[in-house]
Amino acid sequence: MNRETVLIKIDGNEISVPRGTTILQAAEKLGIHIPRYCYHPALTTVGSCRICQVEVAGAPGPVIACHAQAMDGSEIFTDTDLVRRVRSGVMEFLLLNHPIDCPICDTSGECDLQNYYMTDGKHRSRLRHSKIDRTKRKRIGANVVLDQERCILCSRCVRFLASVTGTNEMGFFGKGSESYIDLANGKTLDGNQYAGNVIDLCPVGALTDDAFRFRCRVWYLKRAPSVCPHCANGCNIEVHYNSDLCWKNEGKKIMRIKPRFNPHVNGHWMCDIGRYEFDFAENSTRLGRPLVTRQGGQEEVPWDEALRVAAGRLKGARDDDGSFSIALIPSPGMTNEAAYLLRKVFIDHLGVRTTGFRKGEGGTGGDGMLLRNDQSPNRLGLEIIGCDGPEGGISREEMFRQVGEGKFKVLVFFQDLIHSVPPADLVGFESKGAEFIIVLASNTSPFTELADLVLPVSPWTEDNGTWVNWQGRVQWVTPVLPPIGYSRNTAEVLAMLGDMMGIDVSDGESTATFDRLAREVKEFSGLSHENLKEYGAALNGAALNGAATNGTASSGYRGSGEKPTND
Repeated sequence: MNRETVLIKIDGNEISVPRGTTILQAAEKLGIHIPRYCYHPALTTVGSCRICQVEVAGAPGPVIACHAQAMDGSEIFTDTDLVRRVRSGVMEFLLLNHPIDCPICDTSGECDLQNYYMTDGKHRSRLRHSKIDRTKRKRIGANVVLDQERCILCSRCVRFLASVTGTNEMGFFGKGSESYIDLANGKTLDGNQYAGNVIDLCPVGALTDDAFRFRCRVWYLKRAPSVCPHCANGCNIEVHYNSDLCWKNEGKKIMRIKPRFNPHVNGHWMCDIGRYEFDFAENSTRLGRPLVTRQGGQEEVPWDEALRVAAGRLKGARDDDGSFSIALIPSPGMTNEAAYLLRKVFIDHLGVRTTGFRKGEGGTGGDGMLLRNDQSPNRLGLEIIGCDGPEGGISREEMFRQVGEGKFKVLVFFQDLIHSVPPADLVGFESKGAEFIIVLASNTSPFTELADLVLPVSPWTEDNGTWVNWQGRVQWVTPVLPPIGYSRNTAEVLAMLGDMMGIDVSDGESTATFDRLAREVKEFSGLSHENLKEYGAALNGAALNGAATNGTASSGYRGSGEKPTND
């Protein structure tokens, strides 16, 4: 036997694991789930809840699987009469003072206390005294609500705030049966950009999300994998949306966003900006149809008419005054597929020489964990594909200044689909420096109100394509919902515009466009949507910007890189 590994048997299944592997981790490798409350793969192990006890041949009593290491030659049993009795006793202890309010608890349906009671509890309460009263519905952060009476003292939240964010806002108080968790020293979670993670960590209903509370029962939710659009880190997320059965959806589908594990990018966590700022995708400012400005104001027109107008203006400006008469401002929030088609249409065909897109704009520093200063999800992708033009990009602000001075006949502006509009950026629009302004946007804004032609494009929740994060990792953004109204994703619009101008481009279908991109741009060579599915893949040939390969060091994340279990 290799000194670095041990051979053990769990429920009759033999497995070799690295020395130092815990029994719980070894069982997970075999697909055997051992209940747990306090254990989390990215937090320090404390072994306090005791629900994970198993039987080990020759041991004097049950052992804690999350803490005990697998010893060479040991035989372990996870489902014996002794194990079931021990777990039932733990459940009875945890439920002594727990309220029986499952029908009104917001965590009902995804609560480990419920789940394990049905498998390891099923006992009648022997409590003969009144349950201890605890504080209910205490707001401890902008979106975090604490119900102390539901807390089982697993300490996950306390350990996260101590060892991951290092902010220590919560702690234990009291002794024995009077113990409880609360805010420490008058602190709150208001200033913590990662506070929402304590809600994900809570295995019961003690910490709930005020933005989600009582909006939808979890069994009505569908889940779709995606990537956060709010900065260059590209944290992996899961979008939870209702299936039309939720009674209080207020006409909206997206109910909440949760982090999705990726050991190379964000580990188990995400920031609160990405968690809560998604309302723009479904609010009343969404654009549903193309708009053309005529006498009397803006009016809706069919897509084919809008594209004919755009193609005519662009070809006319180039033919009359040359490619220098067209100003182009891409959005570093567009997908690589859209960026590739933008380059084909505007730079390769129309001959645009420079764009309002500057490399590295926004910087790459961050907060030491996940957030990056660059608030764009795909700036690096646009740089590599060449969307800055052969003469190099200038800042968006400089391009707006030049537009205001009347240097261009046509301005094509891809509005940032995520962030608010800086007032200074409106200067070039308000002075009407260009004869014709085309805006591609998902929502109304001062830009769309001043535009001559508005083309409604889908936000990231309805888009299909890829982004490159600051590390050089290519990740697939899959659509969560169908487009609202008659909006279309940016790549499809550019493909239709190219077709209208007689350019040989794809039809905008995401997979086919990415395959063409991978054949033409060497950094994407060998990549396809298929091999990006789980964790994405690094750009071909180089580990750009210190891209992480074995965990999360480059993002500043301080937790484990271990793949999650059923927490």
